Amino acid sequence: MKRTLALLLVVLLTISMVACSTESKPESTTPTAKPAESESTPADAEQPTDESKKYYVSDEKVEYEFVWIANPNFGNVDEMEMFNILEEMTNLHINWISIPRAAKKEKMAVMFADNDLPDAFWGRQSMQHMDAVKYGDQGIMAPLEDYVEECMPNMMNVLGMYPEVYGAITSDSGHIYSLPRVKYGFGVEGFPNAQMYINKQWMDNLNLEMPKTTDDIYNVLKAFKEQDADGDGDATNEIPYSVGPGYKVDSVLLGSFGVLNSKDYLFHNMADKRLDFMANSDEYKAFLSYINKLSTEGLLDPESFTQDVTQFAGRASKAEFGMISDWGGNPYTLDGTYVVMPMPAGPNGDRMTQKANGAVGACNFAITTQCKDIPTLLRWADIFYDADTLLTLQFEYGPLGINIEQLEDGTIDFLPTPEDTSYGKFKRANSTLSCPGYLSKEINDIVHHSETEKFFIDAATSGEYLANATTELVPSLTLSVEESSEMSIMKTDLVNYIKETTANMMAGKIIVEDEWDKYVAQLDKLQCGRYEEIYNAAYQRYLDKIEVATGK
Repeated sequence: MKRTLALLLVVLLTISMVACSTESKPESTTPTAKPAESESTPADAEQPTDESKKYYVSDEKVEYEFVWIANPNFGNVDEMEMFNILEEMTNLHINWISIPRAAKKEKMAVMFADNDLPDAFWGRQSMQHMDAVKYGDQGIMAPLEDYVEECMPNMMNVLGMYPEVYGAITSDSGHIYSLPRVKYGFGVEGFPNAQMYINKQWMDNLNLEMPKTTDDIYNVLKAFKEQDADGDGDATNEIPYSVGPGYKVDSVLLGSFGVLNSKDYLFHNMADKRLDFMANSDEYKAFLSYINKLSTEGLLDPESFTQDVTQFAGRASKAEFGMISDWGGNPYTLDGTYVVMPMPAGPNGDRMTQKANGAVGACNFAITTQCKDIPTLLRWADIFYDADTLLTLQFEYGPLGINIEQLEDGTIDFLPTPEDTSYGKFKRANSTLSCPGYLSKEINDIVHHSETEKFFIDAATSGEYLANATTELVPSLTLSVEESSEMSIMKTDLVNYIKETTANMMAGKIIVEDEWDKYVAQLDKLQCGRYEEIYNAAYQRYLDKIEVATGK
């Protein structure tokens, strides 16, 4: 049956490719929340005649037990309006087991040890994909591939369009133990997460040109430090460059030196279809030496390594910095205090940025073998992959009628946020945000995006950060039991050593040239070669699964 699913995906992919090449664009591609013909229930299932029961998974109310990891930043899941809407829509009631985030490790360990399990785990906070695979291979989580083929036509359509999703969610043994959340072309998915911004007033005060290279940046920062850039009569109190805690020092400039940290010091070498360990590379050494120079010459704010979000935002709002790395949606960029810089070219002309938002969240819903009726539960889950329901969009932004509204032209706009709360808290009170499902470019095109998102998109585009975002994050990979066991200690020791040593190099506490050979030798002792080998084996298996899905 696993082979059957893969072959069916080949057929679906072929159909979608033919459709894309031969069919004209329909007059309207606007999804609608109004009742419409849907494939969310298999043909042989009982079909309710009442249109209001269109998405019912059963005539009689059914109940399931879900685990949710309670986060203090979210509302009470038992009171979230999204699940009231969902129950009325589907006739399925959820009994919640809420586990406080701080107690997750302890409570989950007891739950699995006692085999006292729910029907399912809800949201990416409750279970990681690696855990779903581990417990699935132990017979604790249910393999879903046969049910997906039989009960989930909407998800099958998504797998047919994006075979890489199949590669991400399928274990090496060929099983699917979790349902994904898929985002292609939605919002800022595929955008780099930060750009460089420069203090416009300081530039005007010193009559400086916009820096375009890493050498230009150095020269501008020197001018900021030495020439009273803020115009207060004191040429010694300027802070040329600072980075907030949400953006690592390497979040932008690393790519100017010809390498990227795609995940845990692996560079996603998409041209050669491999993962390269990059923490001992010449390119990384050049980057560290550059940042070390900025630090030792007083051009990089030492608090870049210690300040919290509130501290950085407060200082940036007072225009205390000459240059910052930021995502662009904060008041000090929106008001023009800091303007976006072009993506800087490095010593060899490199201008590389990275797509920061993974398009596939491999585990957002996982079902245990304790579940007595998996087909009904998966028919319910399949509704999230039906664009007409706008369910996944509502989990993203909050429910219709409370957080968002659908206008007469079919587009989606945001309702006002109450004055006593923030937009984020407002939507988190009504939704878990995390869910299985699919968000597409077609849905993105009907949303009236916020001013901050529009600003971010414009900055990433005009500064050419988006144009240079040709590298993707390392996809969700599955390690074997043996690989996981070997990696558990190796990865922790290796990554912690790199973080500690390179932080000291960037802060100017260690001279890179003096310590580099010793640093590289220690990486070898910590088995960086084996680390790279294990991840490349898992990456190759991921590519093989995509080939099976596409029939190549």
